[in-house]
Amino acid sequence: MFDDAIAACATRQHGFITGKQVHQLGGSKHYVQTRLDAGRWRRHSRGVYWITGHALTWEARVAGAVLAGGDGSLASHRSAAVLWELDGIRQGPPEIVVPRHRRPRHLSGVRVHESTDLGLAEPRTRSGIQATGIERTLLDLGAVVDVRTVEGAIDSALRRRLTTWTALYGTLSRHSRKGRDGCAAFREVLDARFGDRVVPQSRFERLVANLLVDSGLPASALQHPVPDLFPWDIHLDLAYPSNRIGIELQSVAHHLNLTAFETDRERLTRLRLAGWTMLEFTWRFYVERSRELVAMVSGALADPGVT
Repeated sequence: MFDDAIAACATRQHGFITGKQVHQLGGSKHYVQTRLDAGRWRRHSRGVYWITGHALTWEARVAGAVLAGGDGSLASHRSAAVLWELDGIRQGPPEIVVPRHRRPRHLSGVRVHESTDLGLAEPRTRSGIQATGIERTLLDLGAVVDVRTVEGAIDSALRRRLTTWTALYGTLSRHSRKGRDGCAAFREVLDARFGDRVVPQSRFERLVANLLVDSGLPASALQHPVPDLFPWDIHLDLAYPSNRIGIELQSVAHHLNLTAFETDRERLTRLRLAGWTMLEFTWRFYVERSRELVAMVSGALADPGVT
């Protein structure tokens, strides 16, 4: 029964267990040492052990780092963003936050942040790992990635209803202090977007919208509604309504759906008959030919025949 309890605890933690947890379950230092000597366990860091046979996945590495950080440590910043499945953030070295002045010196390959306001982190369990809450994660991202990446992550969280504008602004208010890492980028996004009723339906839309603005073109409307085109409630991915220019962004997965492909052809026909100039771009076109994309939109906006 004791071994079962140890195994269950380690399984919940992606194969890791601490000496403190072993003691709480009724084990001794001798118990730990016999398993190390037999090669059944390996020492991960001071007081943290990995039970051999478990896969050393990225999640396992993060779980081990959090346990090695000690009581109160959390997966944070980019690691927390990955655990929250936010757009635009990739797996990388484990990243954790620990209380101020308790930086573990025995960890290698781990990004460690110290914090004086961990009491505001609102921890949540993601994939079996204790991580900073969604709002705190988004704020902390501002300290390690650019503003546009923060904006995309916020879009992702709002789209999935993980948070609200009110909750985000409340987090900024609670954390704001001079020199606090992450607040500047977080505030920049909120000041520009706070209260937006429209959230792009994909990261692709936000990326193209930002590309156009960065290239000197006017800001486009996101998810612009076009009423009275029965039988659909049509929303254009991006649009310049006063010019009646619409931009539709197509993914490979979308094109593999035959029904959606055929429906889109009819939607586009109806839009063009209603006087809309419709531009269509794929992800590959955006990635490989972004200058041409901007030139096409710019040309449509400059065309005197487009009203």
